[in-house]
Amino acid sequence: MSQTIAVEKSARQLYRYELFDGFQWVTLLEADKQLVPAKVQSMAAKEVADWDYGGISQRLDVYETSDEDVYGTKIGAVETPGRLYQCRACYSFYPHPPQELPVCRCGRVATIEDLETEEDD
Repeated sequence: MSQTIAVEKSARQLYRYELFDGFQWVTLLEADKQLVPAKVQSMAAKEVADWDYGGISQRLDVYETSDEDVYGTKIGAVETPGRLYQCRACYSFYPHPPQELPVCRCGRVATIEDLETEEDD
């Protein structure tokens, strides 16, 4: 009988969906069942729509964790509103990634001078 109870307790899984900006984890929601990543990403986008990182657009990674997978799995990313960086090497625009330094996908580290201005629009 005690084995049956242990199985029932372990069968109930709790899923957590969290946002990570490179420094801080923020719990978006907890659910008893696994959610579709697109739905979680949509909820995350609504959550961060009014967040402010000093006027600079910030990318936050969206993670799903569970009782069995405490390290989590990245299921997407969302961006806050704000100015973007423009890479001087490959000319792409990008938000501040979830890490300390703003690094473009081509590998160049951006500076404050690389932020787009109103004249750039």
